[in-house]
Amino acid sequence: MEIKIKRISSQKNSIIGYMAIDGDFECYTIERPDKDNAPDVSCIPTGTYKLGFRMDLTEKTNHYRKKFNWFRWHLQIMDVKDRTAIYIHIANKPEDLKGCVGVADQAYNNRYIKDWIGSSSPSYERMYKKIANAINTGNLVSIEIG
Repeated sequence: MEIKIKRISSQKNSIIGYMAIDGDFECYTIERPDKDNAPDVSCIPTGTYKLGFRMDLTEKTNHYRKKFNWFRWHLQIMDVKDRTAIYIHIANKPEDLKGCVGVADQAYNNRYIKDWIGSSSPSYERMYKKIANAINTGNLVSIEIG
């Protein structure tokens, strides 16, 4: 499975983009702005990474498990230089993120409503199930961010 995130609109407080899975549009994305890969406040550098599960029972993992009966482990972008625990998860604004990638079905491309994407939960469930199924069946899953 090949996942691509295309960053399309950078503002002072966020980067809006979109995600494609195997060439098909999947959802919009939101990230924190580029601050030289500083943990918790910056998006991750452009590049291609492996995507897998983070199999640790964190507070966030337990919260998602209680909220969603289909959720098991967080999707983690692996091997990001000088960073750990970079997830793809539910988010509507950059303050919901600590260097991770948020997904949603609505975006205004930082033009009409800045620093916001909407309908995150349904988008996350749809995307999560596709990617989790690929990982669980032994497929190599990569994510290219650019």
